[in-house]
Amino acid sequence: MAQRLVRTICPHCKTEQKVERDYLRRIGFPENEIETAKFWRGVGCEQCRELGYQGRMGIYELLILNEAVRPLVLSRAPSSTIAQRAMEHGMRTLRTDGWNKVKAAQTTIEEVLRVTQTEEHLNALVGDSKVEM
Repeated sequence: MAQRLVRTICPHCKTEQKVERDYLRRIGFPENEIETAKFWRGVGCEQCRELGYQGRMGIYELLILNEAVRPLVLSRAPSSTIAQRAMEHGMRTLRTDGWNKVKAAQTTIEEVLRVTQTEEHLNALVGDSKVEM
């Protein structure tokens, strides 16, 4: 399991935010949801000390060693191969969980990008192929 904390948008000053489609495509936001998603941010208020955020929440990723993934781990396959197979079999990455929380107006795009990397699942899950079973 991998987890990261993201700051949550202040409920007192939450405001809808316009985000350019090209930017969303560049950062890997789900293409099929770009047209319908709404984005929010905190503008800053007395309640959040002008930060726009109040509190934190986790985003999560869980690798389940099923029959599709286990042989790859045992044979010390490259972590990118393991991650790809796990995602093909339903694993939700940190970034995907983050996008879900952005769409639910709980956090911002910037927060998800701040705590995730392009290959967040590689190091967090496999840890340089030192997985114990």
